[in-house]
Order: sequence, then structure tokens, then C-alpha cells
Amino acid sequence: MSQPAKLFRYILWTLAAIGSYILITIVFRNGLRDEWYLGLETGQLHGSPDGTLLRTITGIGVIDIVSKEFILMAWPATSGNCSALSLVAIQLVATWGISHILVALDARREGTVAGVAWRLAWLGLLESRFSLAITLPVYLATTLSPHRTDARKTAPPFRSIPNLKRCFIIGLYFYVPILALTSPDILSYNTKQILMISMYDWSASVSVMLWALSSQSHTMQYDRPASERRATYLFTLGTAMSCHWGALLFPLLRDVVSLRDVFVPVFPWSVVRFPSIVEATTAFFQWDYIVSATSLLVWAVGLNVQDSHEPVSICRVAIEAFLLSVVTSPAGAAVVFIWRLDESLSRRAKVE
Repeated sequence: MSQPAKLFRYILWTLAAIGSYILITIVFRNGLRDEWYLGLETGQLHGSPDGTLLRTITGIGVIDIVSKEFILMAWPATSGNCSALSLVAIQLVATWGISHILVALDARREGTVAGVAWRLAWLGLLESRFSLAITLPVYLATTLSPHRTDARKTAPPFRSIPNLKRCFIIGLYFYVPILALTSPDILSYNTKQILMISMYDWSASVSVMLWALSSQSHTMQYDRPASERRATYLFTLGTAMSCHWGALLFPLLRDVVSLRDVFVPVFPWSVVRFPSIVEATTAFFQWDYIVSATSLLVWAVGLNVQDSHEPVSICRVAIEAFLLSVVTSPAGAAVVFIWRLDESLSRRAKVE
């Protein structure tokens, strides 16, 4: 295992530990879980005086409790009462989808579409339950393990996955504007909760769609047009940049929120208990986004350094990653690095 691969793997494990410590502190020490339990007991949706929590969802106790906890956790971001929280949540969801698209493209180099769909399903379900910042860096670190690193030396270049963009648009990104922007006059509280429950299992639905649609395609060969993969990269990069610049420009155009509220998280150990569930949820989502987006970028840079057959300067790549993160967001920078690696491997395959 090369030294750069070890370095990036250790960084990912460190990010997983940091994310676990911070999020667990916010949930248990700073009182966020107590707020969720209070919502379960009272059946009241925070910030919505006329909104009540659904009493029965599936009729199965454990599933209903998990679903209700997810609704109570995400409700402050969808109620429209806190612009900063909504902006952070949109960036987090965008990064979530982008990470799965990049993971799918990387996994397709070594596996079938069915295997990719299965991997996305269980990874997404773990992330839904344990958060993105805890699960994603752990998974990404395993992809840089010694046996995976050795396998990549003979792995084929990136291959296209038909209908990949369509599955993520229908299965994930379709929900974002509906949940974040619609008012109760247009979308009732109960309807919004049902949509939130559907979104909770989005990775499973995306995986099923991906497997079903791709299984109808009999042209999954290496010689599929490169334009198909490039369209996927453009879609993910456009998603990252639109959410990133939306979060940057909204505070400049509106006085209701500042850039500090969106991009500067509160350190959980600096407070004993957050004054409200909105502030606690904002801190949770901010750290979830920061750790997961940084992990995705570290992984993309690590793959670029490890799999590239050209000499790469770590210092130059680090500076480039920082500048790209400022312009396109960390997730957008990760897309750029994976895209670059894809083009490099494709050119090398043509020469050979």
C-alpha cells in the first residue's frame, strides 16, 4: 500500500472519529435527543403551532419510532422558519446524493450494476440511521484499504451507468424543493411528513430503480460514449455549485440570515445545552455537512493521487482542492477530481 493511500486513509478515519464525537455530543450532551423525545411525547411539530406528528405510520412500533424521530429531526429544516438551517440542509442533501453518485461510479469499475445498487442501498440506510458524517468516511476509508488498492491496479477505467442521473433526480432531488420551499397552504403538514418518510429510505428506492432500469440495458460495455459519463459529472457539479452559491448569495440578498449563520458552526463543547431545537439541529447539520463533504473531497483527492499514472504533487493538489472548494464547494471539488481521474484513465486505456 502506497504512502499517499495510507495518509488519506488515516485522514478519513480521523474525520470519522471527529464526526462521531461531535454529533454524539450534540445529540446526547447538548440535549437534541431530549427535544426529539419531547416531540414524541407531545406529538407537536416544532415551530408549527398547527402541526401535529403523525400518530401511526406503518403500525409497526420500531419502524414508527424511527420514522417519527427522523421527522422530528428534519422538521425544523423543512418548516421554513429558519433560513440558515434550510440552506445548510439543502447543501447536506446535495452532498449526500453526490457522494453516492461518485461511489457508484467508482464501484462500477470492479462490480456489476446489481452489486453497485446493493452497495448504495445498505450504505444509504446506515447513513440515514447513523448520519452521513459517521458512516461515509468509514466506508470511503475501506475503499483505500490495501487489497482494494492492489485490485485497482488492474481494474478497468470508469464505466457509465445508464439512468444514474434520472434515478437520483426522481429518488432524492425531487423531494428537496418540495420539502424546503412549499408552505403549509400548498402542502399540508401530514403530506409533508409522508414525503419525509419516503425520503428517509431514498437510497433503497434509488437502488431499486437503478437496478431495474439498468438491467434492461444490454450495452454495458466499456465502449459506451464518454459523453454519458461527462453528462453525469456536469449534473453533479452543477448540483453542488447551485446549492453552494445559493447558500452564499441568499444571505447577501436577504437580511434575515448572515453568512456566519450558514457556514460557521457552533462548537458543541462550548455550550452545555442549546437554547432551542433549531439551534441544535443547525449545529448538527452543519457539522454533518462539513465532515461528510470534507471526507468526500479527501477521498477523491486520494483516489486521484493513488490511481493516477502521472507524478502528482501533494502540496499542489491540496492548494487546488482548497481553491476548488471555495468556488464549487467541497463536494463540487470532489467531482472535479474524480472527473479528472476518469479522463486520465480513459486516455491511458485508449493508448494501451
